Amino acid sequence: IKYLMNNFAKTQHDACHQVGGAEFPDACGGCDPDRCADPPKEAIEQKSPEETKEDEFCPPCGNSICLDNKKNQCPPSLAAPYLCLSSGGCSMTAWDSGSCSKCCKLTEQCFQPFEPFPAPIAPTLPPVAAEPVVPAPTQSSPDEPVPVLIKEKKEEPESPVDSCPMCSVEECLNTKVNQCPRSLGAPFLCLAGNAYGGCSPTPWRTKEVHSDICKKCCKLSKQCWD
Repeated sequence: IKYLMNNFAKTQHDACHQVGGAEFPDACGGCDPDRCADPPKEAIEQKSPEETKEDEFCPPCGNSICLDNKKNQCPPSLAAPYLCLSSGGCSMTAWDSGSCSKCCKLTEQCFQPFEPFPAPIAPTLPPVAAEPVVPAPTQSSPDEPVPVLIKEKKEEPESPVDSCPMCSVEECLNTKVNQCPRSLGAPFLCLAGNAYGGCSPTPWRTKEVHSDICKKCCKLSKQCWD
């Protein structure tokens, strides 16, 4: 900087800008007077004591918990992102130490697909026109019965009401299983299966292929806490 001021009649402002902004920005960028100054500490958003306490008791969930289907039964919509690791329950608000001994908070990264390498793209070949197959003529007697095609009856999808009926009084008062939030943000309680004690905002599918996740469930209502 002094070299530029003494030999090229540069002002201190111009010399600092040339060295810190144009020639050596990585090493001398702090000397550039035209560079934006760091924001004051007052402008940095600070968390409230309640938010700081929630982050300490329910930190972000690790990859091992996010990818464990037996532990993580919470909805991908993050409607109830606070996962209780001791019971498997999901809550819209942070758990307290009285109802859950250990918890973590799910984030969007927990539900993003993990693809380390892109799948190879198979070459596409032009379609080959198939020759029409002409059935051979058959002779049938007038008395021979004509075959009739019978359509198979498709099973109707499982109704959420049949899947998770309303919880009974005993199920509502069983605090060892029912640790769902009173806000009814996740009112469907799993009563049997790997997700035993888990809470979900949508009905558990107890009759699907992977029904071992939750084999029996019920729906909580406001009467459970009256």
